[in-house]
Amino acid sequence: MKYLPIKASLSHLLFNPLFVTVAPMSQDHIIRLVSQGDSNGLGKGHVYYSFKNKKNTPAKLSLKKYNPIAKKHTVYKESK
Repeated sequence: MKYLPIKASLSHLLFNPLFVTVAPMSQDHIIRLVSQGDSNGLGKGHVYYSFKNKKNTPAKLSLKKYNPIAKKHTVYKESK
């Protein structure tokens, strides 16, 4: 078995992206987007989670996103 110097053996750990630690993000930025369903009500209640800066956008969001249950874009509104 060949032994490597300490400096050489630890260098792969220092630059490996798997060992980089990231501070956890605050949970108060996460919002819940709930589908309103299509015209027939199909896909109502499907949920997406996203992030929002509440200082810049204090009003509730309303977005059109893809609904995999209805297989089309539907309106998603922010809820608690």
